[in-house]
Amino acid sequence: MSITGAAGLPEISTAGNVVRPSTSVRCSVRLPPVMKPSEATAIITKKLTENVPYGAKVTVKGGHEGSGWCQKGLDSWLEEAMSEASVLFFDGKETAARSSGGSIPFLNKLENLYPST
Repeated sequence: MSITGAAGLPEISTAGNVVRPSTSVRCSVRLPPVMKPSEATAIITKKLTENVPYGAKVTVKGGHEGSGWCQKGLDSWLEEAMSEASVLFFDGKETAARSSGGSIPFLNKLENLYPST
């Protein structure tokens, strides 16, 4: 979980040990591809709103939920072609895979639109 925005906080140079009337934060959470965003929202909401200290009021508003995505296994013909090309082009080195996030909910939507790709 990361905080991507905040409101109601004083500047560091003037911040003190005081009670403020309100503080708001916007959070972003990366989920495993197989977890349903609605389940994660329910778990996070429960954790943030139960046993809140000093009678503080915590309100959680839903946001932009997006389902994760897992790449399917490659067809054998494509895997073999990539391996052969890697060996030929990279002086005998086998192919390797690397992945990173960024547009994962977008990829999930694309796969749902084009399931055979």
